[in-house]
Amino acid sequence: MSDLTTSVLFGITFQQLRIAFLRGRDSWLEGMLGELTSAAQDNPYEYITRVLEANRVPMFEIITQYRAIFVDADDDESASDLLASSVTVVEHGKSTVKDDAAASSASPASVQGFLHFWVHKRVRALLQAIEEVLPRLKEGHVLATVLEQCMYCGFSLARVGVDFRGMLVPLFEKRVVDLFTKQIARGAEEFADSLTRYQWHLAPVRQVCWLLLLCLNSIAIH
Repeated sequence: MSDLTTSVLFGITFQQLRIAFLRGRDSWLEGMLGELTSAAQDNPYEYITRVLEANRVPMFEIITQYRAIFVDADDDESASDLLASSVTVVEHGKSTVKDDAAASSASPASVQGFLHFWVHKRVRALLQAIEEVLPRLKEGHVLATVLEQCMYCGFSLARVGVDFRGMLVPLFEKRVVDLFTKQIARGAEEFADSLTRYQWHLAPVRQVCWLLLLCLNSIAIH
């Protein structure tokens, strides 16, 4: 760890400053997301659209600010353990304080630093919000629009090293398969129902025989 990281400024270490910065910005972001929960039940499309925008711009700004302030961004591997008990995250539309030891142990050893761990928590919360909304999107064109917006969010955050677009594929793939299966089953059911309700009119036997004779004569002539 560098001397700058272990030094003390006004009685506060640089580690504590980093945690305080991320906690403050995270609380501000939580407040923004908390205001959107009321729209989750009424209009899921509008809700997920606003959630994506509320994450895209602030996360980009927070990461940029953090890297500009703490230019020596290499922290030790214990950063994730320290930050796990102090970062507030959104899960299932509720604001909760997570002491997620499991997530810390599951993180790769190469993922170091407070910023890396905070980004991991925020992306996971965003993916959970998307996964919860997808089953409530009933139309294919709406699903395609949401996918496009999610991809744009990932593309924008990729400029600061947070490209989560690959994680979207399983979520949307599962929903597309479910939606397609339901639509096929619904179409087959409606077709079977229409067949049972159709009034079939059979031609008289005499007319059928006459038509058969005409066909046989036509074949014999040729």
